[in-house]
Amino acid sequence: MNKTVKIIVGIVLIILLLFVLKYFKDSNSKDIVDYKVEEPFYTSIDTKAVATGKLNPEEEIELKPQISGIVDKILVEEGDIVKKGDLIAKIRVVPNEQALVSASSRIKSARFSYDNSKILFDRNKALFEKGVISKQDFENSELSLNQSKESLDQAQNDYQIIKRGSISGGNVL
Repeated sequence: MNKTVKIIVGIVLIILLLFVLKYFKDSNSKDIVDYKVEEPFYTSIDTKAVATGKLNPEEEIELKPQISGIVDKILVEEGDIVKKGDLIAKIRVVPNEQALVSASSRIKSARFSYDNSKILFDRNKALFEKGVISKQDFENSELSLNQSKESLDQAQNDYQIIKRGSISGGNVL
């Protein structure tokens, strides 16, 4: 038994020696790394910095026109100082068809009301001159005529604003 133990121990030591030799051989047999080499030279260094983030203005002003349309011409440049009431841009009005039809309908309705008030006023004026109706009834019919005239004028102005962008017919805001 003594001899067999020595043989087994010897075989195990030989196997371990072979593993150790193989390990050292594999670790030392890595491929040679070939580095690219450059010759030194003189040049200027150009550095650029890229920063991510958000720029917030010191003061932000939101411009909203009173009507919708297409900007024809911008009259100021970025960074120009403007005051309240200064003309910034010219807007070409694009009328809304539904609003135009609605405004036209309001004009017709106001005209009917005005024509009716005019007839009533003329009738009450003749009756007042004959002394048939009171002064208060005559003044009420005159007030109704004036209100319907004002309503007609307002409807016509609304139609002009929707169609052209202003009452005067200009398309500048």
